[in-house]
Amino acid sequence: MSTGPAATVEKHARAFRALWWASTEPAHHHLPDYGLPQAFWSASVAELRLTRLASDEWTAEKSEGQTPLERVGEVLFHARRSGAEEAVIAVQGALVYLHRGSRQQINVAAAGRTDEEAQNVLAALRRAFPKQTPRGCRVEMKFWSYNHGASSRDETIDVCNWNEVTSNYSARTVQRLAPLMTAPQVTETGKLALWLGPPGTGKTFALRALAWERREHVRVHYILDPEVFLERIDYVMTVFGDDDDDEREVNDRARLIVLEDAGELLGADAKARTGHGLSRLLNLTDGLPGQASHARVLITTNEDVGRLHPAVTRPGRCAALVRFHPLDEIECREWLRARGREDLVGEGSPATIADLFARLRGETRLGGASPSVGFSGAR
Repeated sequence: MSTGPAATVEKHARAFRALWWASTEPAHHHLPDYGLPQAFWSASVAELRLTRLASDEWTAEKSEGQTPLERVGEVLFHARRSGAEEAVIAVQGALVYLHRGSRQQINVAAAGRTDEEAQNVLAALRRAFPKQTPRGCRVEMKFWSYNHGASSRDETIDVCNWNEVTSNYSARTVQRLAPLMTAPQVTETGKLALWLGPPGTGKTFALRALAWERREHVRVHYILDPEVFLERIDYVMTVFGDDDDDEREVNDRARLIVLEDAGELLGADAKARTGHGLSRLLNLTDGLPGQASHARVLITTNEDVGRLHPAVTRPGRCAALVRFHPLDEIECREWLRARGREDLVGEGSPATIADLFARLRGETRLGGASPSVGFSGAR
């Protein structure tokens, strides 16, 4: 009589498959929202008393044909829906839950009897589904949002080389940005970097350049909903992570947590607007939680520094304050001359880099609009 994970979970298989075939809405059967395959895996892990767990997520290399799951181990349960697939697989005595998305995002959890067994299986899965290697100026970033708990997805993003875009910035801005592009650390551990300037001055492109230039030292964790982030302590703790997590183990890279267009969190009336969000931010940057974390925080805003809460910009807390200025008349002329369009300088200098690109496209926008405030402002 056969033994092991495959034999033990067989008695679950028919019931779970029948439920799956009967409906694509597992919640109708009072099962967890995350779906039948994961429920099947959880029930089997509990019955097998597999008490050691290892998990990971990554984006796999794209290929003409997907790696068949049967090459990994014995597939005990499989479901496909909306271009994604989920499976429960017996691998080397362990039990694996695997989710493979339509864009080759891999999420796996391996349960075994020992830590070594679980980690060995996880390593085998990484070999079976090799991690995507960014080509050219591309880096992998993690994007966070909150919906019934913190969740993230990995995306490979087109970025840029700092030397290729320095002409898009005023000399004063370049002087402040250059050290961040080359220093071993973007900021001191747990400290805050603050970038501020009118819309169209290139803050987002500078972030892309920073992600490329510091790719060996930091990984960008981008917060999609900054107004929610600092109001949810569970969200904050999940994103900041533990010092012994995978992020530190891989090339000893720190987390660079980015909140774009977050002026509403930093204003003089921030407490009235967002409650304790500002206090949490300050604790994360130079309080005990910040000192204990292997993370840095970068916030961009369209606000003028005079409109920010003084506690944010005080010396010792704000490790890097960079103002993004429009290009002056001479810089505008040089920028347009380098592109063969000095005739477009005309009136309206100084100008933002967004204004200059608009002129090249034949648009009428000149001189820039008044800076917008808060999360919805242009970048």
